[in-house]
Amino acid sequence: MKKLPKLSLSKLSILLLAALCLGVLIYDLADTTAKDALPAEATSVPRSSILLEPSAELPATPGSMALNTPEEDNFYAEYRLQREQVRSEELELLQSIIEDAGTAKELRDRASARKLEIAQNMEYELMAENVLYAKRFGQSVVMLGQNTATVILSGPFDDIGAAQVAEAICGVTGLNYENVVIINR
Repeated sequence: MKKLPKLSLSKLSILLLAALCLGVLIYDLADTTAKDALPAEATSVPRSSILLEPSAELPATPGSMALNTPEEDNFYAEYRLQREQVRSEELELLQSIIEDAGTAKELRDRASARKLEIAQNMEYELMAENVLYAKRFGQSVVMLGQNTATVILSGPFDDIGAAQVAEAICGVTGLNYENVVIINR
């Protein structure tokens, strides 16, 4: 069996970014054929399966671009920066476990699997945030956990908008609607 070459973190990042761009392009091409119509599956999502914090006012058009204040834009930028810093530290720790010759094979395998899981979550989160932005939901933060996705969005939206957000997240991550939590910031 031929061994695959080790990829550095920068090469892995470039590959993930290329895969993300390709995925967004394919998703966007598939989405344009729908002519912005909400699919039948999304309209049949029970309200109880989408957790949505109430909002005082609704936009004229669901999914219309939310105009964020500088503080809101700062929140999203700061959150992403903190998320990236924490993940970098975790990836460094995992890499040191993998490279330590004294580490048990089982622990190295678990560290390797966790590193791949983090990379996959990073790709899905970035792709989901970009899809939401492309669908005119404005800035967002998507956090993936064990079989869950939490989405933080600015601006009010109604149940149809929530269904569109959940559909986009499910399309990117493969999660079920009941595993998507939407928080209106």
